[in-house]
Amino acid sequence: MNEPAGNYLVVGSASLINIDGDRQVATCSIQGGVVVSTDMAENSSEDVSVLGTVTLATAGNITLSCGGFKIFGTTRMFVIPVASVVNG
Repeated sequence: MNEPAGNYLVVGSASLINIDGDRQVATCSIQGGVVVSTDMAENSSEDVSVLGTVTLATAGNITLSCGGFKIFGTTRMFVIPVASVVNG
């Protein structure tokens, strides 16, 4: 999702599927930083919520990705411009 420079609240969700016969860890990342990690049972599915913030110094893409070993799924995200981001 290409956005102008600024601060954003990212709200998303992922529907994940573990197709492995063993437990696996699934992770979801915003801009490459892990924001959700979940331990999934063998051959299972799980829906997770994803929430984070992004500050873009210049126009660019905001990305949400999820996966893991034999973990597949779909993601959905909304970005909301905000005046500032305060971490802490």
